[in-house]
Amino acid sequence: MPVLSIIMPVFNAESTLHQAVYSVISQDFEDWELILVDDGSQDASGAICDSFSAAYENIRPFHQENRGLSAARNTGISHACGQLIAFLDSDDWVEPDYYSRMINAMETSGCGMVMSGYIREFLRNGVCKKRMSVTFERYILKLEGFRTSCASEPETNPAEFWRSSASYNLFIHVWNKLYRGEVLRKVGLCFDETLEFAEDVPFNAAYLRQIENVCITAWEGYHYICKNQGNLTARWSEGLIEANGRTWRTIRDFLQEQMEKPDLALANGMYLRGCFLNLEKAFTAGQTYRQLVSAVSRTRLLPETQEVLNSKPERPVISLEFLLYRKFLKRMPAFFVCAAVCLRRSLKRRVGRL
Repeated sequence: MPVLSIIMPVFNAESTLHQAVYSVISQDFEDWELILVDDGSQDASGAICDSFSAAYENIRPFHQENRGLSAARNTGISHACGQLIAFLDSDDWVEPDYYSRMINAMETSGCGMVMSGYIREFLRNGVCKKRMSVTFERYILKLEGFRTSCASEPETNPAEFWRSSASYNLFIHVWNKLYRGEVLRKVGLCFDETLEFAEDVPFNAAYLRQIENVCITAWEGYHYICKNQGNLTARWSEGLIEANGRTWRTIRDFLQEQMEKPDLALANGMYLRGCFLNLEKAFTAGQTYRQLVSAVSRTRLLPETQEVLNSKPERPVISLEFLLYRKFLKRMPAFFVCAAVCLRRSLKRRVGRL
């Protein structure tokens, strides 16, 4: 049984797959297996997976009809033999000491999960235009029944932790985390294959309910590639508006379980940001002005939006950005909301994030 199983879903990734796989092969830690799940690729990805398997005995390929990201990850989980489980997307890559540092953090802390920071690389036409590091302070977060306490180096107020970006990152993404295989197998934890958006959030929330503590590291080594074309996170669909509300409910419910007086400031702000991001996707997809106005109305009418907008803003205000989202969605006519979406997109392009 290997110490580490790395699960990589693959779909039409022939242009990035070599870099992703070689970043695993180049690790300074050797006791790993790489599970490549070809999810019905229509390019050369399947053949590339097979060629890596022929050259490396600890790389195992699996081929299936196209069923989506969650199904591919579930296939990987079902075949994983490792004591620890990690996820790596086929268009991303990791630094050579990434997994050894993650495993060392797991072993020295004794925690049920390890989370690292990461580097966002914004690509435009294949060229990296901007890099942003997402880094956290080191914490050992203790999850004790329905109460949360936080011991860190130095000691930190738990309430402050839940106001930090690290707390929200506990729920989003699986590729910057290390999981214990025994926990996944014990409860049969898997991804909900009916979800097309933020499928990581219910998975992470369910996993966090099964463990006692999380080690949050103060370094990053995962390179998350953000493309301006073709990736799933950049696509618009009508269901994104409701999916954003579902994601917020999942996080809200978890925090209500864990805290006597839940601090929803960050979750509320991220929800409002998600509302604007969805409107931006609609704009990018070429929706007409009438369709954009309709999307604004649907967003405002969601019970989750109403709950967030009608809640008393928590103190202190986390950011001017979140405050502006609240003001626009609560008070401004749809025309001004659409104008703000266009301005937001233009600013992102100007700074190299599109």
